[in-house]
Amino acid sequence: MDAKEKNLLIEIHVKAADGRERNFTGYPVAPGCILTARHGLLPDVMPEAKTIEVRWHELDDRDERRRWRPATVIWQNDPLDAALLQCDFPKGLTGFGWPSDQPPRDMTCWASAGFAWAGNRSETKSGSFDFHGDVYSAASIKPRFDIGVKDEALEVAYWEGSSGMPIFVERRIIGVAVSTGGAVGAKRFKASPVCLMLLDPAFRDAISYDAREKRRDEARAALVAFLVASGPVRTALGEALKVGTRDPKIWADALADKLLEAGIDEAIQAVYRAWDRLGGQRCRVEDCAAICEVMGLILPVVYDEGVIDGARKRCSMSETIFLELPAGIETVAEVIMAGVHGRPACFKPLRDRNKFPVGKYVLPEPPDSGFDSESACQRDIQADLYNKLVAGDESFFDDLLVKTVIVDAQKHRDNRLSNDDIILMVAPELIRRARFRKERYYFILKLPNTYDARPPKLVALENLKSRYRQMLDFIILGQAGDVNIILQEQECFWLLKEILPGTTENKS
Repeated sequence: MDAKEKNLLIEIHVKAADGRERNFTGYPVAPGCILTARHGLLPDVMPEAKTIEVRWHELDDRDERRRWRPATVIWQNDPLDAALLQCDFPKGLTGFGWPSDQPPRDMTCWASAGFAWAGNRSETKSGSFDFHGDVYSAASIKPRFDIGVKDEALEVAYWEGSSGMPIFVERRIIGVAVSTGGAVGAKRFKASPVCLMLLDPAFRDAISYDAREKRRDEARAALVAFLVASGPVRTALGEALKVGTRDPKIWADALADKLLEAGIDEAIQAVYRAWDRLGGQRCRVEDCAAICEVMGLILPVVYDEGVIDGARKRCSMSETIFLELPAGIETVAEVIMAGVHGRPACFKPLRDRNKFPVGKYVLPEPPDSGFDSESACQRDIQADLYNKLVAGDESFFDDLLVKTVIVDAQKHRDNRLSNDDIILMVAPELIRRARFRKERYYFILKLPNTYDARPPKLVALENLKSRYRQMLDFIILGQAGDVNIILQEQECFWLLKEILPGTTENKS
């Protein structure tokens, strides 16, 4: 949980007509939605006999947006001791956390912040307290898992007010803290897993978490049709997954279900084993293309849906200028963006097997977009594009899009069309590609790793986003400066460097 995430921490105050009051913690998980612990909301009190208010605690005291705002309960679950509140978010505060559908895993590190011992509705006295420790997994049906607390308090009472705080692992919310105490006192919290909340259709509906099933069904149908038609790939995957039958349709159904229900590591390794059975880098061109298509279909489905759903919501918000993804490498960005726009993940052919693959629709497209070469030159181009954005120069980006999507640009120039006339052709072409081919381009902003070093506003970016809102995304790799996340992503996606075709290799 980094500083930017802590800036979104929400303080909740509940007061009943009988005089009882509670102060505790919540966190935004979707536009207008705050996740918290149910017990702090005085669930035994009727809604008309209590008031619920929230505020973004970390805003400056002088900021009017820090005021208390009324909130209402829109979802609650007694066994999980979890609830969702709805309220109008402060203007300009569009951020929210990433609910994860992944179960808690042993000995992963968690972090959070909560209003320990807040107990006070004043404008200045309550304060947040930072936590971190290790995660302890639980049986999949249990409504609680344990999280260890390092630097624990002397007494459990000191943690009062921390209920409802989000449990972050790798910048994703895996649970909500609900209680302390028991045999280990202040050394542990009990938390409710978000993955169980996501099994509740009402919860998914409340945070608009319903796109996954649709994407899964579409991917499954495409995968089954593809495996029925491709005998060699079906056979190789069947051997890799130990699934086989004589009927191609039944066989394809079983393979599709097994691939789409697998974890992302397991799915990638299964496809790799199938690719290896087909001959590896010496396999036929058509078999290599088929394996890549299978990989592209499954990756956006088996990847963490909380991340994809959060990115989709941010894309749909009119105030979103650029989209910050919880990703460290461009390979992961492509998987997320494929999920956001409901298409398979597509990667450019590898020019160097020592480099991780990048998305097919990333701008710019070296070296076929008018740029001279890769490596140092390409890094210089990215730096130059960023500097021009900061300086307010939009023309370079229009030229970049012309080079990318207007294939007859030079012919138009020969016919004496002006550059401005050709630029006018870009938006309609992008719309057609997005609508009929699901080809939506995105541009990765290479911003400085530290927030303090970033300009408060990229001068030209807002105009460009307004001009190309329905056809182009600007994204930032939010974890590009986190070596631990980068190493984890590289470990997960390393096999793609072997499977994907290269640009200079001859296949038999």
